[in-house]
Amino acid sequence: MKSLSDSLLACLMLLALASTAFPCACCAERGTYFSSTSGLDDFERGILANMEYAPESSMYLDEAGFEVISGVDPLREIYESSETAAEFDKIKTRVSVSSNLWTFTLSVDETSGALTLPFPAEREYYAADIHDGRRSSGGGPLLYKELRFKGKVSSGSGMFSAGLKKGADYILVFQGRGNGCNNVEDFTHWRLSVNGPDSRYSFFGRLPSGKVEEIHGGVGQALPKFQDHATELWPGTPKPVDLNSHRNARTFRTRLKQARNEGINFAGRYIFANWGCGTNCLVGAVIDATTGKVYFPEQMAGLGVGLPGTDIEAEALEYQLNSSMFIVRGALAGSDEVGTHFLLWENNEFRRIRYIP
Repeated sequence: MKSLSDSLLACLMLLALASTAFPCACCAERGTYFSSTSGLDDFERGILANMEYAPESSMYLDEAGFEVISGVDPLREIYESSETAAEFDKIKTRVSVSSNLWTFTLSVDETSGALTLPFPAEREYYAADIHDGRRSSGGGPLLYKELRFKGKVSSGSGMFSAGLKKGADYILVFQGRGNGCNNVEDFTHWRLSVNGPDSRYSFFGRLPSGKVEEIHGGVGQALPKFQDHATELWPGTPKPVDLNSHRNARTFRTRLKQARNEGINFAGRYIFANWGCGTNCLVGAVIDATTGKVYFPEQMAGLGVGLPGTDIEAEALEYQLNSSMFIVRGALAGSDEVGTHFLLWENNEFRRIRYIP
């Protein structure tokens, strides 16, 4: 009985040790940076085989347009005859994957072609904590990841054939976010570049199979964007500050008047003002430029910013002239939740729409 009890105790101690020393086998640590070059293993082949490609992709075009693109003259003709480049953001795309190669079939209007890319002997893998506050569902930072493949284009048909007569190299990159382990759900986008003596072009698209999981983010939920909450800019001159509109307005009249003189800076018709209230502390107020009324949101009555022990490197407060979204990196007043808070200004008050610890 004694040996059985000792064995049971030893097992419990090992389990306790495992739970403290290894709380999450796939969780990354803050500051993670990793890169490697190695052969493609069966697990990674499985990831590639299970990727799903969106039916539309885009051609990479900068301000130079087709001046720096070659090897796809049929597309050049479409570009030069079109008033916009809209067709190049909705390229019909079909990708097939065999055990050893990809085939990308792309078409614009009635023009199409296919690129066949053999798997290279090696792949490059890169992962890093980019310090944006996002965390994986198991804990730890949500890493930015890339799987990179470099090789020779084995063949091209249709609109690609003429530019590949002298051969060309390809770089295929899969991009995404995830924890310390790789899964097909981690990779959300792809980019293909072809470069040769007579060819130079790139395409990129989405991978619907990618569904990044993060704390407080749900599955596949992107970060809120300023442009998703756009507002129209009021063209008038800000009204004088109404010092009778709030009991605190007279106390901070100098700060408020100074902010009013600097003009509208938030949500199209508002002026956001802030000032210090001690170490790592800010107070914020919002002035309606159309009326002069002052609002002191409860979340801004003592913001905790630049707090010790936090890994927050971006600006503590972020907002834009033509958006009603407001970002606070730190702690809201009256809360011990430290992280990134996405707020929305509605009906003259802030409402939190997202939080990332």
